[in-house]
Amino acid sequence: MNNIKILYIYPFESYGTPFLLNSFIRISNFLNSKEKELNGLVDEKYLDLRYENLPEFIPKNLQIYRNKLRKLLKENYKKFKFNLVAISCYGGYSYINTIETANLIKKFINPKCIIVVGGPHATINPEDFQPASFPNFISEEYPQNTSPFDYLIKDEGELPFFKLVKDLLNNKINRRNSLSKNCIILEPELVSNLDDIPIIDLSLYEKYKNIIKKNNRIFLEFTRGCIFRCNFCPNSESFLDGYKTLRVKPVKKCIEELNVIKNTKWLSVKQVEISDMIFLPKKSLREQFFKELERIYQEEGGLPFQLRIETRVDTCNIEDLEIYKKFNIFLRIGLESCSKTLLYRMGKICGKNEEQIKRGINRYLMKFEEIIREANKLDLPISYYILMGLPGEDRSTIQENWDFFFQKRGDGKSLAEKYKINIRFNKYLAFSGSEVYSQAQNKYGAKIYYKNWWKIFNEKQPYYSMIVDPSKDFNFMDSLTLNFKFIKEIIKVQNALRNPFYSVFRLLSLKKQNFVNFNLYKKLMLRNTNN
Repeated sequence: MNNIKILYIYPFESYGTPFLLNSFIRISNFLNSKEKELNGLVDEKYLDLRYENLPEFIPKNLQIYRNKLRKLLKENYKKFKFNLVAISCYGGYSYINTIETANLIKKFINPKCIIVVGGPHATINPEDFQPASFPNFISEEYPQNTSPFDYLIKDEGELPFFKLVKDLLNNKINRRNSLSKNCIILEPELVSNLDDIPIIDLSLYEKYKNIIKKNNRIFLEFTRGCIFRCNFCPNSESFLDGYKTLRVKPVKKCIEELNVIKNTKWLSVKQVEISDMIFLPKKSLREQFFKELERIYQEEGGLPFQLRIETRVDTCNIEDLEIYKKFNIFLRIGLESCSKTLLYRMGKICGKNEEQIKRGINRYLMKFEEIIREANKLDLPISYYILMGLPGEDRSTIQENWDFFFQKRGDGKSLAEKYKINIRFNKYLAFSGSEVYSQAQNKYGAKIYYKNWWKIFNEKQPYYSMIVDPSKDFNFMDSLTLNFKFIKEIIKVQNALRNPFYSVFRLLSLKKQNFVNFNLYKKLMLRNTNN
């Protein structure tokens, strides 16, 4: 093979963000930076199935969807005869469409096409892509006990994909001799130095420029990995080494990439999301970055978009808040909970022993109060994320949360009554790959009703991932009821402060989600009783 035409595909998602992530951009950029090492020509196209006017991928649309997807892929193949397809299975919500798309390509479009799959779900659940592992509706349409996937990439994609392409061009790669054989899992390899990553080039996504403009957001990463090991995160298990290994891009390169976004003529966004788990965790790097921002503001009048970053309570420097305000940087903080008990259970705070961890939790909550006060003083809107229904939650942890926000302080007012506090409530989703998921029953007394919910082909699939009894004597319905009571009270007191973050729409959307969750849970309990 001396000519490779690569089609990158992002599949339909039953639930998730509408944004274009940069995984394929980075893989493509890295591959092109190694052009001189390749013994042949490489051409690339990108296809995002979320934006190709396909019907929703649900059972009642299945045959219509298959016909339209087949037509779309045939039209693309006619113009661009791809012989290598790379599909990103970012999470469980795109799993079923990933296997549908790959099977359709193998059966109807180009049977000789090499198909490689990667992404977090492929990394954590590689067995889901092997023969005899697919849901029944797939086996009814496509050859049974086979897999359309020839190769699987675990963890980061740049190096394994480059080496795969290089070996294919040199005809030095092991191949399956039958679709009934397991797909070959490539040797994982991380980029150890982020300076080796080429400056971002977004050309691959230009065809979706109107979608990007509509969503008004593009993603960049300044770092990869995280030093913390919260047990609801994949960092608590051994699947994703890329999450465990902290690597930082030189600040000069971070600025260069911001300039690429600024100067790309076809690109128009109002927000740039820095997708680091913790924004530039080293103080010295943040200081360098702020210095560069100061120069940009003085010499160029600033940036034409807002930066959006994420950090933790314990890594947020109070003195940085004033800088975020100055440069219009939007800050999100993964608070998770204000229950001391739940913070301990979720491993949010590091420490060598129980006493050290508990002292750290006290400092954590004191620091959070300090952030609230300073943010209000600066009129700096910060979003704080709280997890609901996490395994380990019970009545007492919800009460601790309630007390933190609503207990009267020395002046006779609670924190929620005195300060604007922008809380985003996230329902725990039972994604595999974390300690909370694997140890839900044994360690927390919790029950995940649908352990493999991503294999359920159903229009309500996202809700199956939420149905979890958080602890032994505290079920899913109790959790929703008490959490919603807490949410309503937060919205009530914050509306009294005229906090624009909260709205009737936000409350109604939460009510709708709760209504669907309640009904699914009732049906589940009724079915279990009848059985």
